[in-house]
Amino acid sequence: MDLCNKRAGLLGALIATASLVLSGCGGGAGASGTEGGPKEIRILVSAPLTGDSAETGKDLVDGAKLAADHLNEQGGVRTGALKGAKFVIESADDQMKTEAATTIAARFAAEDDIFALTGFLTSGQAQAAGVVLAKYKLPAVVSFASADFLTTDADNLVVVSASVANFARVAGAFVGDKLNAKTVGTIAGDYSFLDSYYKGLTDSLTKGGTTIASKQSYPDGTADFSTMITSLAKANPDVVMSGAFQADAGKIAAQAGRAGLKKPFVDFLGEGWGKTFADSAGSVLEDGEYYQMDPAKVFPQPGSLLDTLDKRFLKEYGKNIPTAAMHSFDSVLSVAAAIEAGATEKTDLLTYMTKAKGEGLLGPISFTQDLTPNERFGTMSKVTGPGPRDREQAASYLMHADGTVEPAK
Repeated sequence: MDLCNKRAGLLGALIATASLVLSGCGGGAGASGTEGGPKEIRILVSAPLTGDSAETGKDLVDGAKLAADHLNEQGGVRTGALKGAKFVIESADDQMKTEAATTIAARFAAEDDIFALTGFLTSGQAQAAGVVLAKYKLPAVVSFASADFLTTDADNLVVVSASVANFARVAGAFVGDKLNAKTVGTIAGDYSFLDSYYKGLTDSLTKGGTTIASKQSYPDGTADFSTMITSLAKANPDVVMSGAFQADAGKIAAQAGRAGLKKPFVDFLGEGWGKTFADSAGSVLEDGEYYQMDPAKVFPQPGSLLDTLDKRFLKEYGKNIPTAAMHSFDSVLSVAAAIEAGATEKTDLLTYMTKAKGEGLLGPISFTQDLTPNERFGTMSKVTGPGPRDREQAASYLMHADGTVEPAK
């Protein structure tokens, strides 16, 4: 079954499920508090808090909490009808499963005092949540997932991240411009957004005169990648490119290293590698050549907002701020900016999102009419050790909403 058909089948099943789950649900304001007293803006974060992606899930929640603290220290909502309201973050474990995402979306629709729903690591989950919410004309502010179909197939999903096609364009430009690769071999999870990745990657590689010598994909739950690694080795590409979440990417790197596939290993999924990747990759990091892709600036200028919050995240959560936390931070800031632009209820949040303006960690808080960000940064880093910040900057790019990518100044 191809990816489009899989998505169509998922949507049909979820629409039927949503009708059952949501019967009797309402869609109220989402700002709570006593009459005439201070209000709260409750924001629910959907994230995988258990399983292989729990590290990234926790980062999503912690980034949202940091944003709430940052906003509340400035007085909460600064202008408008909800002036003075403070932000409160709650989390829900979506287990990185579409079924859990629909349940969380139904909870958001049913609980009147939840103002916004954000989070989501995978595009399949965000799409599933969007189907449920569309029934009640409610939006979700999607933090990290960003397949092209999220905004082409739906009109109630605000995507905070750059598109996954642009992630791949950055990685494709990098392997051609900086690694001088003429051929690449790719290995990626059979995700719902895989076609978006390959569209961007093919666009970028073609411009640089690079071809894909071998393309491998695997189903969720795969632990043994040896057959795919053997196929990649036979193709003898100049570079191996990984479109895998960090736990799988580490396993692939480890197995490739043990199999003698000593090629530069380049991430094009853009999750950002942390401790989970290093633990899975193990000792191969000592003698291999690995490049991480982050859809953000991860080497902040001294004194910048990112530099300030990076230090604060390290103090409060024990590590430098990871990419996932930057995305959820900006998701909360986007909700705040929409409120200050005029939104007073969760049912009109979407109306004001294109009017939202502000400074975020990923770039400006500014959305197109398609509810995608106008621009984002992409950073390629060389891995120099097992720690999440054992990295040195290799290249930086600016990603535009129209699909163009250029070296950042």
